[in-house]
Amino acid sequence: MNRYTSAFYFVVALYGPGPGVLHAFQGVSLPLPEGPFRVGTTARQWIDSTRLEGFTSDPHDLRRLDVSVWYPAARRSARSPTPYVPNIDETESVMGADYAAHVRSVRTNSTIEPALSRRPARFPVVVLSHGLGSLPMHYTVLAEELASQGYLVASINHSFGSAATVLRRRGAQPLHDDWRAAFQISPEASRFWDDRITNWAADIVFVVNQLAVENDVATEFFGKRLDLSWVVTIGHSLGGSAALLAGQVDPRVKAVVNLDGTARNVHARFPMRVPVLWMQQDRSMMDSVSAARSLQTSQRLFRDFMLQLDAHQDTLMSSAQPGSYVVSIRGSYHNHFSDLPVVFGEPDGVVGFMDPRRAMEIVRTYVVRFLAATLGQADVEELETLGRRFPEVTVLEARKRP
Repeated sequence: MNRYTSAFYFVVALYGPGPGVLHAFQGVSLPLPEGPFRVGTTARQWIDSTRLEGFTSDPHDLRRLDVSVWYPAARRSARSPTPYVPNIDETESVMGADYAAHVRSVRTNSTIEPALSRRPARFPVVVLSHGLGSLPMHYTVLAEELASQGYLVASINHSFGSAATVLRRRGAQPLHDDWRAAFQISPEASRFWDDRITNWAADIVFVVNQLAVENDVATEFFGKRLDLSWVVTIGHSLGGSAALLAGQVDPRVKAVVNLDGTARNVHARFPMRVPVLWMQQDRSMMDSVSAARSLQTSQRLFRDFMLQLDAHQDTLMSSAQPGSYVVSIRGSYHNHFSDLPVVFGEPDGVVGFMDPRRAMEIVRTYVVRFLAATLGQADVEELETLGRRFPEVTVLEARKRP
């Protein structure tokens, strides 16, 4: 396999409220979904009574997760449009006034809690895991597209690993400081990342369990409408690593989409028994010198570290089922797998990369076609023929169906 594994240090390059990032507030309209269904949104807040929250000082705090949900909606709805960041009034203190003003001008393509579409009879389920320091809403374009294609998308806010975690008694909390110490190359940092990936994968499994509980009760909003025999995990960056692990340990998961995440030591403990779509940034455009400096290490140790990540990827993908792909997008960088460049524009100093709307078109098209193939709705070979439309995409590895 060619070597295009993404360096995990890029998760710290997310957009925030700092100067030089946000552009003029002219209003942004997200790309229109291409599927036949309109899109509705709702939200859930669930507490996992089996797990303690490791990022708070209270030893009795339980793991609490906010979940944003997109779903196929009835064709006619007079419901209110969904704000890009629905809880921005609560999180403005963490995200900053400029960020808040900007996201209030973003126009989505969904509405708040319209009636469910009558078809399909049951919705396949996608659980979406954000990148470190990001938010579920930073993947709205992909979520709206999938909902328009007939999927229910449950996007998790991983508490204390997102840009803002809202607590009832303490208000909005930023990304926890413990993450900063992990940005180095050391055995301690490696164990920290493995523990966090395991925890986020447990979040994914927990959300599937909660959806199953709601699905069992006919009077619940999604009661009897979810197809939990066909679950997909999708994640970006650290969320991609968690999506991979959830696909390894939960037999309900039938496919995994990893958007520029990495495989690490924890993944080597389990085989990958489902098809995987692994989409990666253009590694040729990465600055390894800056990366090594960011991780407080030498270029030699950084190269060794990257080779280790490559080896983990090779091991994992060698056990993935037929219908799996590893692809690279020429001219892309890490945040092109999210809404961030589309919503906020490119950060100052970013030059030579592809247009962010083009990148988002590629991502959502490949994800939709891959999921259709795993559902048996399309011939998997069609994924490779997409290269005629998207010459920027290179298939690095494909595991053929028999």
